[in-house]
Amino acid sequence: MKKLLYIIASLFLFSACEKIIEIDLPKHEVKPVINCLFSPRRPFKIHVSLSAPPTDTATYLVENARVIITEDNGRATVLKSIGKGYYSKESFLPKTGVKYKLKVSVPGFEAVTAIGSVSENKIEITKIESKSGNKTQTEVGMGEDAIIPVQFLTIDFLQNLQTADYMGVTVIQNATTYSIINDSTFFTEDKTRFNFGFLESNDPSIKNEGLDSYYEFYILLFRDLLFNQSAASVKFNVEKKTDSEFWIRFFQFSPEAFNYLKSWIIHYYTQDYDFWEVYEPQQLYSNIENGYGIFAGYSEQIFKIYPDSTITY
Repeated sequence: MKKLLYIIASLFLFSACEKIIEIDLPKHEVKPVINCLFSPRRPFKIHVSLSAPPTDTATYLVENARVIITEDNGRATVLKSIGKGYYSKESFLPKTGVKYKLKVSVPGFEAVTAIGSVSENKIEITKIESKSGNKTQTEVGMGEDAIIPVQFLTIDFLQNLQTADYMGVTVIQNATTYSIINDSTFFTEDKTRFNFGFLESNDPSIKNEGLDSYYEFYILLFRDLLFNQSAASVKFNVEKKTDSEFWIRFFQFSPEAFNYLKSWIIHYYTQDYDFWEVYEPQQLYSNIENGYGIFAGYSEQIFKIYPDSTITY
């Protein structure tokens, strides 16, 4: 009974503190929104829309824009509308080391421009080591630590000390389902579906980005700021409940793509209200002139890995 009275009193206390506050938001200026993260693996695909006020959840697609991409040798390519705000040309794939200038003309607005490229420098992966292990994680409300199977991963690579490198890793694995029979847990894989792995790391180069507080465990970002020699490595772990293959995607980002993704992680986390934590809204990084969004390049290398293995390349 005392506990019930305490809960009721707590609810009354919190509700009594409510106060309606009117906030004068700045007048929203409608501008074109351009989004394209491109890589040599697939054709350019530009998404064009118009910005909306924060209270408006609709997406205003633009189907009548003129989209042109010009290479640094002066060759221009016109992208055609393929529906749902996207513009593309199937035969037009980005190349490494080429600077591309994007120009998007939307009726009634200033022309929108941006410059992006895919780095010509390719980091050489020399070895990937995977070891089985476990981590403990406190289960909220359970009063105990869960033991979770993981793969501890180390990626060795060679980098160019003369260039600034912007990198990232993700892990993809077969989707798993679980069932409990007689207090035993069984995991079953579905090889037709794939999930991103749940990643964590105490590696200094990863922690140096300051993203630990934002609970984005599907991609880890890092730079070469703490590497003082060409031979370098990065360490992390991924939750892995089954003894089967999985895939590592090693990314090299342009500075613009890296800054956009980093700002997106913080933006995504801080956009939700939390009673115990109050955040300033994080503005997304943009390299678009006369508009919003991103036009930036990246490259990736994909490696198939098996638990408890060491692969030398």
